[in-house]
Amino acid sequence: MSVLQFLYFGFLATVFVAIGLSLWKGGEPERGGAGVLLVMLAISWFAGAFVQTVGLSEEAMRAISVSEDVAGLGGFGLIATRARRVWPLVCTAMQLLSVLTHVVYFLGMVDRPIVLNFMNHTPTFTATVSLIVGTLLHVRRSQRFGPERDWQDFRNLPSV
Repeated sequence: MSVLQFLYFGFLATVFVAIGLSLWKGGEPERGGAGVLLVMLAISWFAGAFVQTVGLSEEAMRAISVSEDVAGLGGFGLIATRARRVWPLVCTAMQLLSVLTHVVYFLGMVDRPIVLNFMNHTPTFTATVSLIVGTLLHVRRSQRFGPERDWQDFRNLPSV
């Protein structure tokens, strides 16, 4: 097993731990984050299935990767606007870095594949780890202080 295969296996294991833990112990925002990761994983899985059956070009693979990262940015961004948690902000920022990696690629600023791979997968891995940490902090906070509100209520804000 090569180093890249080992790292990819570790990344997938982290994603599955994040999804399972968030669905099992998380509140509504954590479950939403697990849903975003599931959508991103499904896009990636379908891309792999298309490569094996149809044989997609590198440009098509890049477009699928962009759509995966944009879906993650949009999903985590929607959660971040309403959730009373910090981890969605971290996930949104990390997914923005992943989307900006594609911009860097399209502008031709980096031409080494290993650098692009590192720039693209490290923010997603960091977002996944922050979802795990956020879920664990939610569980600890709920055990210590009891249930809390998951979502911000904007109806009671004073009008300007």
